[in-house]
Amino acid sequence: MGKRKDRKWRLPELTTKAKVIFGLVVFVFVAAIATFVVTTILRQQSLAGSKTDYGFAKMDAKARQRSASNATAKALDSGDDSEAKAAYEQAIAAEPDNTKKVLIAIDYAGSLVYGGRDNEALEVTKEAESYSSDKYLIYDWYANLYLYMKHYDDAINYYRKAGELADSPTNSGGYNKSYYDKRIVDVQDKVKVRQE
Repeated sequence: MGKRKDRKWRLPELTTKAKVIFGLVVFVFVAAIATFVVTTILRQQSLAGSKTDYGFAKMDAKARQRSASNATAKALDSGDDSEAKAAYEQAIAAEPDNTKKVLIAIDYAGSLVYGGRDNEALEVTKEAESYSSDKYLIYDWYANLYLYMKHYDDAINYYRKAGELADSPTNSGGYNKSYYDKRIVDVQDKVKVRQE
């Protein structure tokens, strides 16, 4: 047998082009790992206030609105305000359609009203104003909310505003300006009766 030479394993000399390609591959790999870590952390932070990931992003718009409404109502009924808010926020974050965001907010505000938390419902509604440039749904909701709260002047003001926007494509109820004019008269009559 012949003599064995000790060989050390060495990387072959790379050309400049190969070094650049190798560097880019390493950079892309590190960037992919960093992106995964950051998105995982952000997702955990977005769910931090919640015990549950409701999976709203995987649902269609109708199921998302229904599930969000059920989840927030259930959490509010059980007295878990932070869970209700977290479910609502998850649903809003998952909803790409601005009109549907407004509808989810109105549902949540309605649950708050049902629980006797009118001022919180107003806060949610004010926040929802920024979701869409079409204000019809918000004005209609404000009018009904203020009427429920017995803030009659505010209710009249928002019935008037909703009536001016009755031709909105978001007006799925088909209400027209005369409907809102009638609502205004009804509220004014209610105020007169109370004053007498």
